[in-house]
Amino acid sequence: MISSETGNIPRTEFNQVFDFEHQVLRDFSTENQRASSAAVDESGVPAEVYRYTQLNHEREAVVMALLAMTATEDRDTQVLKFIEEYSNLKSMGFAPEIITGSMIAYPNDLTEATEACIGAST
Repeated sequence: MISSETGNIPRTEFNQVFDFEHQVLRDFSTENQRASSAAVDESGVPAEVYRYTQLNHEREAVVMALLAMTATEDRDTQVLKFIEEYSNLKSMGFAPEIITGSMIAYPNDLTEATEACIGAST
């Protein structure tokens, strides 16, 4: 139980510049424009995006994950993990650019990414 006598709780001053994350969002727009020249399915959606959305992942999370992840042998696992963590943070009410920036700044550390989202949102 929390005591009512705790008084003022000190807040951490967290300021982070999200220039890189804003670039990711600009790239997102560019990616949508390039999608027409990429491999697409019958509905006009890029094949890689279509594959993940058919697994019931939200399109926004899929695109952000694909833009944030580099091409590696283990990309599929990385993308799926990014999508899951992105969706969890989005369900907490954080803005997409804050989520993406925090997850890129703290890869493989959901706790730190969450704290960064909280700090950036206050």
